[in-house]
Amino acid sequence: MKKSLCSFAGMLLFTITAKSQQLPSKPVWDTVITGHFSKADYKQITYLPVNVPAGITSFNMQASISDSVNNVLDIGLFDEKGIDLGTPNGFRGWAGGKSSKSVTISTADATPSYIPGTVNRGLWHIMIVPTTIKQDGFDYTIKVALGSYPVIAPDFKATPARESINNQPGWYRGDLHMHDVNSDGVYNPALLVEYAAKAGLRFMISTNHNTNAAALKWGKYEHKNLLIMNGEEITPHEENHWNAIGVTPYTWIDWRYNAASGLVARFQQQVRDSGGLCIINHPFYDSDPAVDTRFPATGFDGIEVWNGPWEINDEYAVDWWDKMLRRKQKITAIGASDTHNPVSRNTAGHPQTVVHATGLNRKAIIGGLKKGSCYIAADSSYIADFQLGCEKQKAGIGETLHTGKKKKITIHYSFKHLDGATLYFYSNKGLLYAIPKITSSKPQQYIVTNAQEHTYIRAEVRDPNNKMLLLTNPVWID
Repeated sequence: MKKSLCSFAGMLLFTITAKSQQLPSKPVWDTVITGHFSKADYKQITYLPVNVPAGITSFNMQASISDSVNNVLDIGLFDEKGIDLGTPNGFRGWAGGKSSKSVTISTADATPSYIPGTVNRGLWHIMIVPTTIKQDGFDYTIKVALGSYPVIAPDFKATPARESINNQPGWYRGDLHMHDVNSDGVYNPALLVEYAAKAGLRFMISTNHNTNAAALKWGKYEHKNLLIMNGEEITPHEENHWNAIGVTPYTWIDWRYNAASGLVARFQQQVRDSGGLCIINHPFYDSDPAVDTRFPATGFDGIEVWNGPWEINDEYAVDWWDKMLRRKQKITAIGASDTHNPVSRNTAGHPQTVVHATGLNRKAIIGGLKKGSCYIAADSSYIADFQLGCEKQKAGIGETLHTGKKKKITIHYSFKHLDGATLYFYSNKGLLYAIPKITSSKPQQYIVTNAQEHTYIRAEVRDPNNKMLLLTNPVWID
């Protein structure tokens, strides 16, 4: 049952008659749709149209496949507003990664990953995508039941998280890549907030796969000292993943395109129009020295160079990012946990990105990240103070030091709670200086006498096994 992206050729229309009585606990399925996917259908999108008559109060669907151990079927839903690429369209939810799904949408509530609201009359579409196909493929069954019984609960009302806690300048710690039950995570939202707070974070960004459903409810789970910001991990099936962070709760970023289409720029602009940033996620995901992204890096604001526990793929990512810096390409390095559950090695706040911002609010945090005024730390105990000076002026992380024709600059630094680790200074010329077995002492200085040879200087702190403990973005030199 292979169909090309957004193709409607050969689709059948399934007309469903509403029930007059309340939907029973075991639904009477109005329509059962069956089919088969072969290996040739791998990651191809199929749309199954469903005609919804007037008077419907709930849309219920169930997906199952013949071999859920070896195969995976992703499923989503669009309402009568349509399935056109990008917004506005009828996106109502997407749940990837599980091979058997039961979904309900009503005016009062919805299954996680899906958006509650009115079930309007018109042509709806179930979207299915086989993302894992083994051996000879698999059979699928999609069941649909439409309910017309009265919904007793109050209509759903969006409760987004607040956008500001304070306007006080400072360094704020956050996790920019987290998942919950609204995609393939196991945390309920309240638990994810609890883990973020325990990790010493002041802000967190929820980045569920290909859906903004959670963003409409984060106000229910606010913590007095924790800013909850919205995001989405966009996961095109043939390309590397990327994050839209700091967007409004009503922003949904489409993922149904590849690099060859050239469409990613359109959606990057949508992110920026919504006040957010575009981040390349884990660019060396499979520990392969070949970069795993085909989207042009120049279209992104940042790179997730450190994802979860430090591994060889993070090493490759830092090297890739540093080569961009040498070309004077200003792109921010960030680190994040990519946490999905509390027992994984990817735990909330490890690592975390520490941002210098004019306040703990969405606009200020995004502004600090965009500027590159941030460093990455393995946990909340590690603190960096890193600046460059020339005569009476100083510049911090993400800023530019204007030296004119001066030949000497001074690195002012202090790294706390990193005793015994090795400190490295890097520039566009490579390794500038290494200081073994640093101590948490008073601020230190290092003199660079050939300042005009350098376009930036950044710092790394590593343990005796060469694992990263702290990484700064560069201070630029002009």
